[in-house]
Amino acid sequence: MLPLVSRSQTKNEHETKVAVSEVPKQAVAWVNNAYPEKKRLKWYKEISNEGASYEAKLKYCGRWHSVEFSEEGQLEDVEIDHKLDELPNAFQDILQQYLQDNYQRHRVYKVQVQLSGNSQLVAEAIQAGKLPQLTVRYELEYFGRVQGEDETWEGLFTEDGKPLQQRKIKQSTNANLVF
Repeated sequence: MLPLVSRSQTKNEHETKVAVSEVPKQAVAWVNNAYPEKKRLKWYKEISNEGASYEAKLKYCGRWHSVEFSEEGQLEDVEIDHKLDELPNAFQDILQQYLQDNYQRHRVYKVQVQLSGNSQLVAEAIQAGKLPQLTVRYELEYFGRVQGEDETWEGLFTEDGKPLQQRKIKQSTNANLVF
């Protein structure tokens, strides 16, 4: 029995690689300040159900980071790839129970720690560790079987395991092309 979260929504998004000259200067400056020793920085424009945004994808301190900005260049959030077993044990236990209660079968594919809040504090947290004034959430992509149907889901959870949003991920027709 799934709790009442945004479950009926379907995540539709399309990313297109863009040149840094197409990105708001404020966003570029923030990334350069927050990530002094970044690697493999690439910029994307993302069109989704919620509108358009810019996203910087980069590697920093051995982890992949996705930094999302509004069209005006305001920081929206930072997502940092983690492994499920790196998250707090209490969260893992709550998540496992949630998945068992709501899916006949399930498997977590991707875990990201999502930081949001004051942009200066987010920049400091990236360099020095978590600060208590930040909002920390966990975004997961996972397979789940409901009533015999297999779907890929994206779920957003609070730090204490409360589900905030759940959406089916609609794979675009070219998402799995291999070149």
